[in-house]
Amino acid sequence: MHWRDDEQLRGRLHAEYPDDLQVIVHDGNPRRSGHAPEAVWARIVDSAVDHYVAVCLNRPQAVTAVGEGDTFRFRVSSTADLPFLVTDQYLADRAEWVVMPCGQCGFDELFDAPSELAAAFAAQSPDGTIVELFTQFCPLCGGVQTIGSREAMEHWDDE
Repeated sequence: MHWRDDEQLRGRLHAEYPDDLQVIVHDGNPRRSGHAPEAVWARIVDSAVDHYVAVCLNRPQAVTAVGEGDTFRFRVSSTADLPFLVTDQYLADRAEWVVMPCGQCGFDELFDAPSELAAAFAAQSPDGTIVELFTQFCPLCGGVQTIGSREAMEHWDDE
């Protein structure tokens, strides 16, 4: 249970149940999904370099992405009060995409995979459009975040 000593989790684990903590679960950005994120209790069962694995201990009221007893992945951000659910696609995308902190609350993560958001923008654009840089409403506060491919962000920084 090495996560009990993990600096990222310090102060987040339940005092009496040291593998348990609250995690935000969601069906993606609330503006897209129509469901507000919810906090559930979860028990950590494993960890990796960039995320943890947990079992949901209670049933969310409206969120459908995870249910009681389901195993899911989550990340911790120093810019959010609670850790948050992530998908396999989101974890895969993080190496190729940069999420600039929200201008309002500072949250530097997303609830949706960047590649899926970029594909949605491309589908609404003229044929052949490649989306490398876009903005998104912050899933926590509704502020604005800028998301870009690492390559696009490197060129943006050069200007």
